[in-house]
Amino acid sequence: FIFKEHFTVMAHSLVGAPRLLKAVWSDPIHVFTASPPPDIYPALPPLKSAAQLEKERLDEQANTALRSGVDAAFQRGFRGLCAYHGCPPPAEEDTLIWALDAVRSRGLDLMGENPILLKRAETWLRTLHAERGLLKASAQARPELLIVGNRKNLHGLPGKPWLSTLEGQTCEGEVRDLAWSNIEALSVAIKTAKEASAQENLVKNNKALLGELIARTRELPADRCVLDPEGDGLKLLPRGHQRAIKGFTG
Repeated sequence: FIFKEHFTVMAHSLVGAPRLLKAVWSDPIHVFTASPPPDIYPALPPLKSAAQLEKERLDEQANTALRSGVDAAFQRGFRGLCAYHGCPPPAEEDTLIWALDAVRSRGLDLMGENPILLKRAETWLRTLHAERGLLKASAQARPELLIVGNRKNLHGLPGKPWLSTLEGQTCEGEVRDLAWSNIEALSVAIKTAKEASAQENLVKNNKALLGELIARTRELPADRCVLDPEGDGLKLLPRGHQRAIKGFTG
């Protein structure tokens, strides 16, 4: 009885006479209808050519190379990038230079975060080149410590007036020019390294070397040696510049 009553209730609720009559008298057009179409269809993006797709790929490659190159360079360090003169260049240098050239050649300087990345890359490369130039100038000027102040008679004959001969003056002039050029190159390299925020100990040691070279070298031009306004001893003026000397008092 229980199952029969339940079956009767379920039959009347699912397929009973009221439900069937309602389905018969209902209009299927109003009951089953499609949803209305949208008033405005979104515009499709324009079809990109193969050249445009290749350009976007190369642009993304340049941006990615610049971003990864800057990250790798700064992970290596900010300064102290060269250990000695002639050391192999860091692996990040070539990659970073290529990324800089690629971004600039493709006109991506102002895209996204590229301006900040370009500035950071240029700062890192400037510090690297300044330290490399300072180590090179130091290696070329350091041997002068064993030479300056010790002039020998290159003619080999004792008592021969070496400096009064044309050959002696020529040789001494070449030695003097070499001493000047090495010291001037070291002075310029120190200034460039300080402006590029190079390693402080490296700059300090080479400033001490420069002061010792200036103190020992007799061939330095007196009219181009002045006191350093920053308190670093004597300073050698660049070629073509002379200190102001009064004609009467000197």
